[in-house]
Amino acid sequence: MKKKINSASSGLIIGGVILFMFGLLMILRVNPLLSLFSQVIPDVQVIEVVGVISQFIGQALVVFGAMRSTAHNLISNMQAERRITMEGFNQSVQQFQSKLLSEQQALKTGYTQAMAKIDALMANQKAALPKAVLPSNCKFCGAQIQQSRFCPQCGKAN
Repeated sequence: MKKKINSASSGLIIGGVILFMFGLLMILRVNPLLSLFSQVIPDVQVIEVVGVISQFIGQALVVFGAMRSTAHNLISNMQAERRITMEGFNQSVQQFQSKLLSEQQALKTGYTQAMAKIDALMANQKAALPKAVLPSNCKFCGAQIQQSRFCPQCGKAN
């Protein structure tokens, strides 16, 4: 496809230059085909106008061909730059994801170890503390109850 566009652009440029030169030769009356035009169109001013028009069309073809070629090159360069940029971006994202996963693994491992240490400390503290029964007061008479559920004075259950 690239060769088609470049050959079409080159064809437009070459055709435009030929048409421009043909118009210039018509204006300068040096064109070998001038005798053919003189037989068809006897008026010299009309031949000069046709020469100017062919020059104008030739210039337009040259400009259009150059614009088409430049636009194609610009688009292909932009696509290549976009591809390179996207590859770099994807590589950066993959590196970031791998770093993030390794950090996540490290945090999970550290969390698991910390929780195991906390559980061990809690078990040691529970084992080290003596189990003491705190005295409570009876709801009904206000007497102090040590270990039983029943009040020693009134005999009611608390």
